[in-house]
Amino acid sequence: MSDVIPNPFTNIAKMDYVIPKGTKLQVEVWSLAGELMQSSTIEGRASYSINGNAYPTGIYFIKTYSQDGRFYSTKKIIIH
Repeated sequence: MSDVIPNPFTNIAKMDYVIPKGTKLQVEVWSLAGELMQSSTIEGRASYSINGNAYPTGIYFIKTYSQDGRFYSTKKIIIH
């Protein structure tokens, strides 16, 4: 998984994933207050975009994990 580019951002940020065959990743965007803002399942070679215009300015967390428990990552993003 790549870093969130750019970060901080205003409009669109992107992360690229290369996932082993047969593995599905859950990608979730959480607010600092603990509210789930967005959720998607991806697999294979994928790019995940976050539209900063859809959220208020602030700090968010991107939680990424595989359904089999082998992969887990949390990244902080800042929308300004």
